[in-house]
Amino acid sequence: MPRPKRVRRMDRPPLFEGFRPIGSKGRQSGIIYLELDEYESLRLCDYEGLTHVEASEVLQISRPTFTRIYSSARKKMAQALVDGFSLLIRGGKVDFEDMWLRCSDCTTVFNDVTRGAHQVCPRCGSEKVAEVSTHRHKSHVSVSPQDSPRPGFCICRNCGTRISHSRGVPCSQAVCPNCQSLMVKDGSSSTIIWAIPCFSNDISAKYNTRFARSPYFALFDGNKTVFIENPFQIEEKGLGKKILETLISKGVTGIVSSFLGDNAREIAESNRLLIENIGQTDLTVNDIINNLNSKFYEN
Repeated sequence: MPRPKRVRRMDRPPLFEGFRPIGSKGRQSGIIYLELDEYESLRLCDYEGLTHVEASEVLQISRPTFTRIYSSARKKMAQALVDGFSLLIRGGKVDFEDMWLRCSDCTTVFNDVTRGAHQVCPRCGSEKVAEVSTHRHKSHVSVSPQDSPRPGFCICRNCGTRISHSRGVPCSQAVCPNCQSLMVKDGSSSTIIWAIPCFSNDISAKYNTRFARSPYFALFDGNKTVFIENPFQIEEKGLGKKILETLISKGVTGIVSSFLGDNAREIAESNRLLIENIGQTDLTVNDIINNLNSKFYEN
């Protein structure tokens, strides 16, 4: 008797249900079904660049099992390309961290963090939604180019809701359908570069609640931290505006501050900077980095 299949862990489903060949001139093509764990093996190795050992740990399966899944996925992809078969992504014994749903009308993929009894699509309001893991994929869904999603997801920085990108609408301009907060791009730690005001250029330096007068700023992007000196700290007027413009020129997209003047806040909001309000005076740069990591980068 064969051993039962172990459930594979996936963070999120694919954005698309499948692909069809172009130029078949009406010839009836076959269909190849790529299971979700096979899709994930290709994403982890060929897209993310992980080794088989690293990818097997993500899926929570053994390395030999992962290698078999990966080999099967590549063989199916090759057959679809050579024989001109349609490729549909569905099935497989997988488990997601959240409940993921797909809208049948606009193809938006989104997660239901509330796990409510009644779900509607956050983009078009359609009630024709189904769980990705059990959704019956159609052989073809016609979607106009302006409605088709961009690759990737937007994530709400407050409640964790994720929806697929909408073409032409940056994540920073998208509004969470659940809590109405601004969203950010998911899956890239470089999306948010934080400026943390501090008293010295050291990870153990104390956090400075006086943003514009801070001698130094720690710039943190989710992976590394660099320090820059504030050249305007002793100026009497307009220093908030000057330091914000300097930080923005360095790619900063979020600031940590307990207080901003009216002019500085207007600049921050007009540039759509995220503002993390922290009023505690006993924190270090490292403490704040840990807070940012748990809130924005760890899914």
